[in-house]
Amino acid sequence: MPQSRSAGLMGPPLIIVIILAALYARFGDLEVLGRILAGITAAATGLLIAVVAKMAAPLFRKRWDWAPLVAIAAFIGVAIMQWPLPLVFVVLAPVSVACAWMTTMNDNSADRAGRLFCAVVAVCGRRRQTRRSRKCIALQLR
Repeated sequence: MPQSRSAGLMGPPLIIVIILAALYARFGDLEVLGRILAGITAAATGLLIAVVAKMAAPLFRKRWDWAPLVAIAAFIGVAIMQWPLPLVFVVLAPVSVACAWMTTMNDNSADRAGRLFCAVVAVCGRRRQTRRSRKCIALQLR
């Protein structure tokens, strides 16, 4: 059954793209079509920049720690230096994980341990009413 669901989600867009590709193959040499596609490209680029700015705004409004710096480094690496995206990800992913790890090491370790216990209890499904599980409920409500 999961294959039929994915076919329902992927089928109509695939058919639309195939039809558009066939139309472009037939009428791609028209100058008017080139201008239309250039305008659509400009609009799509503007929309992409607006969405990126909207998604990044909360990241930059918070305190400036390592996360915005990793985002800026990724932008510089891909857009300005024109390095391959997989290379930038391979370098920046471990750096980002290490920075996140160091940030959590500076947090309150007791609260972090309590949240970890809550996650383990939720995953394992053991819901005994112990003192620690009541603490988990209190931590989850915060």
